Amino acid sequence: MGILKRGNNWQADVRVKGIRHRKAFKSHDEAETWLQATKFQLKHDIPMPKESWTLKKAQDQCMKIEWENKRSERTNLLNIRMMNEFFGTYNKTMDEYRVDHVDLNSIDTETVNEFFIHCRDIKKNKDSTINRKLACLSKIMQFAFDSERLAKMPKFPRQKEPQGRLRFLTKEEEVQILDYFKKNSPSIYDFTVVALDTGFRKSELLNLEDRDIVDKKLVIWTSKGDVSRSIDMTPRVKEIVYRRLLGARSTNYPFHYNIFSFSKYVVRTAFENMAKDLNLPDVTPHVLRHTFGTRLAKLRVPLKNIKTLMGHKVSTTTERYMHLAPEDNELDMNLLAEEYGSCVHNVTKTA
Repeated sequence: MGILKRGNNWQADVRVKGIRHRKAFKSHDEAETWLQATKFQLKHDIPMPKESWTLKKAQDQCMKIEWENKRSERTNLLNIRMMNEFFGTYNKTMDEYRVDHVDLNSIDTETVNEFFIHCRDIKKNKDSTINRKLACLSKIMQFAFDSERLAKMPKFPRQKEPQGRLRFLTKEEEVQILDYFKKNSPSIYDFTVVALDTGFRKSELLNLEDRDIVDKKLVIWTSKGDVSRSIDMTPRVKEIVYRRLLGARSTNYPFHYNIFSFSKYVVRTAFENMAKDLNLPDVTPHVLRHTFGTRLAKLRVPLKNIKTLMGHKVSTTTERYMHLAPEDNELDMNLLAEEYGSCVHNVTKTA
């Protein structure tokens, strides 16, 4: 016990009555001052604050409580790994960066700014990537602060992310794409139509099962933003869904079955081939979702309704579409079918 050099910091460490207290400082003098003050408090039975966490301890606790077994788990594990490359010390035997010696209280605003500069200038990360890393670190430290294991929250910079161009399909492009899929892949044709008329994400559509049809509506129980939602089926969606269910029921009864029984790789490959053949390099499956939102905005559906239909967690995400809608109108899903239903061809075959 005492004062040890740990990376760029000095760690003061003292144990009394089986309880360990430690803290990291920028200089040896600061560590020595804290060590003597702590010994005095312990000697005279002056209550000590809770022991601070290491960065590793805070990461593990936050992961267990906030992220484990959730959609964000994998993303935050990657962010933590990249975070540890900056804050940690490389262990050659374990082939990883260790942060179990990094006192969380040593990460102040200055250190956070250094991490930001490292991401921007050394790693050459995009603004959005930097924001995700900082958000992950901020969440971990806020969790420790709320648990009374961090004395003070540092300030976190945030990069302004450009919105970029919102890509959506015109009527002519929709006809062109549907013609292509009708000839080359009827199943992807069905997928495209349903995506256009529901705004569902690719993963949501591929996980859609027969039991997700409730009162003639399609229901998404768990989404990216942890927001459940249901949506009425337009006539063309209803025809496709029930036709595909009829075909799947005969081979899967009595089990539940997916409406689209193929993988995300099949969708990706189909769209890559289509984009190349039709010279539409910027059209991906997610463009179908943008098209849904954009069309609702053009039809002057209110922002709050579009937000609900698209499953956005916050209104700022939905506002990207609203520059296309000068004024509000009542929500009516039939507007979508009436305006764009003519783009669809009759397809009876299910691949």
